[in-house]
Amino acid sequence: MRPSLSKAMLAVILLVIPGLSITLSIGPSPWMLACFLGLLALITWRVVLQLEHLGKSILATQENRDPNKALRRQNEQLEIKNFQLRSSHEKLLRATEELRRSNEELDQFAYAASHDLKAPLRAIDHLASFVIEEAGDAVSQNVLNDLETLRGRVCRMDKMLDGMLMYSRLRTETFSLETFDLTEATQSAIDVLDIPSGFHVTVDAETTLLTTHRSPLEQVLRNLIGNAIKHHHKSAGNVHVTASIRNCNLEVAVSDDGPGIAPEYHDVVFQMFQTLRRRDEVESSGLGLSMVQRIIEEHDGEIGIESTLGHGATLQFTWPCAVLDRPSQPTPKRTQNNYSICNTEGRSWLVNK
Repeated sequence: MRPSLSKAMLAVILLVIPGLSITLSIGPSPWMLACFLGLLALITWRVVLQLEHLGKSILATQENRDPNKALRRQNEQLEIKNFQLRSSHEKLLRATEELRRSNEELDQFAYAASHDLKAPLRAIDHLASFVIEEAGDAVSQNVLNDLETLRGRVCRMDKMLDGMLMYSRLRTETFSLETFDLTEATQSAIDVLDIPSGFHVTVDAETTLLTTHRSPLEQVLRNLIGNAIKHHHKSAGNVHVTASIRNCNLEVAVSDDGPGIAPEYHDVVFQMFQTLRRRDEVESSGLGLSMVQRIIEEHDGEIGIESTLGHGATLQFTWPCAVLDRPSQPTPKRTQNNYSICNTEGRSWLVNK
C-alpha cells in the first residue's frame, strides 16, 4: 500500500468516527448514513492529495532557495571525475615511462650486440682468408668455394650489424636545421650513389629554398633510390623522382619500373630484416626501408607504397619543412657522375646524359 493511500485512510477514519457518532445520535436512515460516509471519504482523499502536493512544492522551493546544496552535489561529481582523470593520467605516465625505458634498453642492446659481434666476425673473415692463402692448391676447388661462401656470409652479417648500429642511433642522433635548395639536395643525394650504367634516374624537383634537417632527408632519398635499383629484376631500368612543396610539406615520390610488390607485402617491406627476394639473389640487410620509415616518422612525416605485382612500385613520403622562397636566379647547370641538371620555369630536371 502506498504511503499516500495509508495517510488518506487514516484521515478518513479520524473524520468518519465522529461523523458517524453524530449521525447515529440524530437517527437518520441508512441511505443518508451511506451518502454521508462516501462524501466524507472523498473530501478527505482530496485534502490528503493536496497536502502531499503542497509538501513537495515546499521541499522543491526550499532546495531552489538553497543553491549551496546543488553546488555541493556538482562539486562531488566533479571531484569524482577529477579523481578518475588523475588516475588515468598517472597510468598513462607510467606506461609512457615504461615505453621510454624499454626503447632505451632495446637501443642499448642493439648497439652492444652489434658492436660486440663485429670483432669475432672480423676474426672469422681473417681466418678464412688465411686458410685460402695457405692452402693454395692443397685443397680442392670445392673447399675454396666453400671458404669464399663463408666469407660472403660474414660480409653479409657485418652489413646487418652495421644496419643495426645505424638503426639504434637514429633515435638519439640530433641534426641541425639547414636552409638549402631542394634541387641541390636531391642532386647531392644521387651523386654518392653508385648507379649502374644501365639505369636511368630522372628527377623533377621544384627549385625551392626550404629549412629542415638536410642530412636525414638526403639519407632517405639515397635509400629509396638505391633500394629501387638494388631490387630491380633486370640489369637496366628507370627510376623517376618527383619532389614538390604542398602546404609546408615536402612531398616526394620515387617510382621504378621494377618487378612490383603484391599488396599483401606492402607492410612487410617496412619490417626489420625482411626481404622479398632470397638473400643469395640480392645482398641486403633488410633494414633499408625500416630505417627510412623510422627517420621519416621521427620527423613527423609519413610514408606509403603504391604497387602491383609486375608493374613497378612508387614509394611516397611527406616531410614537414619551412619553405622560404624560390631562388630569384636559376640554378646553374652542373654535370657530375654522368648526370646533368638544368632548370625550366622554376623546376629542375636531372637526367642521365
